[in-house]
Amino acid sequence: MKNGSAVAVAWGLVLLASGCGGDSGVPAPSITSISPNESLTRGGAPVVITGTNFQNGAVVYFDSSKVASLFLSTTSISLTAPAYESPSVVFCCEVVGSFSVTVVNPDLHSVTLGNGFTYWNCFGFIATCG
Repeated sequence: MKNGSAVAVAWGLVLLASGCGGDSGVPAPSITSISPNESLTRGGAPVVITGTNFQNGAVVYFDSSKVASLFLSTTSISLTAPAYESPSVVFCCEVVGSFSVTVVNPDLHSVTLGNGFTYWNCFGFIATCG
């Protein structure tokens, strides 16, 4: 980890404050929930990230892919779940991908929620799965 980074683990969330000096006085953002936290692979679902210390201009990533988002307040960011391209054939309804969700404020403080969003894929009505 580079100098000026801090990591805290609380309630199973990994919070990474990057680019922050120890005495910057600016609190890192946190994610308390993502609702809903799953979508079908076609995407399109409205999603709200709730937390603290979000800044206007914050950028949201699903893993390393930037997602268009709208700053609502210091505690809320909204977005539309992007479509997910499945790398393999899926039968019945199965999880096809889980992504870390990262919010990066303009001051470069950031927070990442590992496996914060899950994609499902469903194919027709199949009698048995497995």
